[in-house]
Amino acid sequence: MGESSRVDSEEPVTLNVLCVDPIGAPVPDVSIFVRISPPQRRGQTGSLLSQSTRAADHVGSLALTSASGNLARLTVEEPSWFANDLVFEFRDSTVVKLVLYPAKSLRVFAQYDDGEPVTYMGSFFRAGSPGVKERDNWDFALSSEGRALVPRVAVDQPLSCKIFGWKRAGYDNETVVFSPNELTAGRELRVIVSRDTRPLGAIRFEFIDGAPGFAGSVRLEGPFYTTSVNFGGRSSSVDASRLSPGTGFRATIMGPKAWRSGPIEVVAFEVTVVKVQFQQGATVTARLLDTQGKPIEHGVLRVSDGDYLQYLTARRPERPRFLKTAEDGVVTLSGIPPGEIQLEAEAWGKVPVVKTLSLQPASNVDLGDLVLLDGSGEVNVHVTGMREGHKYSAYVGQPKNGGNIYPFVPVVDGKCVIRGLPLRSYYIGVTFTKGGRVVAQRIELSESRTSIDVYLDVSDIDP
Repeated sequence: MGESSRVDSEEPVTLNVLCVDPIGAPVPDVSIFVRISPPQRRGQTGSLLSQSTRAADHVGSLALTSASGNLARLTVEEPSWFANDLVFEFRDSTVVKLVLYPAKSLRVFAQYDDGEPVTYMGSFFRAGSPGVKERDNWDFALSSEGRALVPRVAVDQPLSCKIFGWKRAGYDNETVVFSPNELTAGRELRVIVSRDTRPLGAIRFEFIDGAPGFAGSVRLEGPFYTTSVNFGGRSSSVDASRLSPGTGFRATIMGPKAWRSGPIEVVAFEVTVVKVQFQQGATVTARLLDTQGKPIEHGVLRVSDGDYLQYLTARRPERPRFLKTAEDGVVTLSGIPPGEIQLEAEAWGKVPVVKTLSLQPASNVDLGDLVLLDGSGEVNVHVTGMREGHKYSAYVGQPKNGGNIYPFVPVVDGKCVIRGLPLRSYYIGVTFTKGGRVVAQRIELSESRTSIDVYLDVSDIDP
């Protein structure tokens, strides 16, 4: 006989839902919101068949009836109890347990150690053994006075309260653990955020003309790393916090309205204010060719100070908003801040070409043909301590953040060779092909040392 697919019966199925507390005792008279929907097929969105509020009886039992295969979602509405939504399918007559945890509305007051209120975010989460598995945190927003009322928080176990204080320069997050007795006492829970002992600072970008009217991001290049800070169309400023002090930060905003800063100094425990005056972005086009005159299909053109490589792969570059992939060798980068700016054309295995331009607002500049020479750097990777039955790969990372700029290269018989590197600094790392901890070494390729042997021992990393 041939195989046949199962067809759900239209016969109704009755399931008994039993409401219990964490130790298994029945919870009577609980109000539950019940939604029943048909089974969802792949690629389809299920519709709602019915919804109603039901109450469990005096022994915590609730009987539900629907056609076989339908789905039920139960939501507890009682303010004194918390439970994750329970989803199940009507199949066979049985008992389904809904575990409820004692809950309360918690009042929180958060302030910095100098008395200023914390006005950002916070979160309660489980501090001890796991109780609520599907949901173990309750996020909340703090008012302008540093206060929040968080409803229906499970209080049967100790809870950690994390206050996100890093939005203010010189401070970091603060976490306090509250016992069940403290949670159920009804008093306002107070968290004092202490000053961060690390000498960190912040930059505040203030838009001179007020809210820009569009959402974007500030790309911040630092002495040792890069980062991005998003801003909304209604924001009149945006902060980049927890930055290492020093000079050498450079900020760029790409888009129809664009801007580029000069060098910015970050001062420990202080906020450096930088004024942003937007102008209309410019556009630059170029055609990237190899030494044979053939188009480079997957090159990029980007704004840069020329001190690090962008993420690249052998087939195509990663494509954040400030990069455009090149097709048939032609690449266009738009939304560039006007003024004197440095652009870099690059592709894997090629030496980047750097161009310094003086761009006018809303201008269009064609750089014509740019020839990228072949990279002459070579790294011979030797790996010891490899475990039998596991595969390893090597990668090339950039010094600014260690991120790989080349697809993982398989390690075969303890060796691999990476060629075509421009002459500059890199991290060479080895890890399991499936991912895991990395063993890495920093190298420097130069005119006097175009080939380097790297020896890495991976015996201490676990799969």
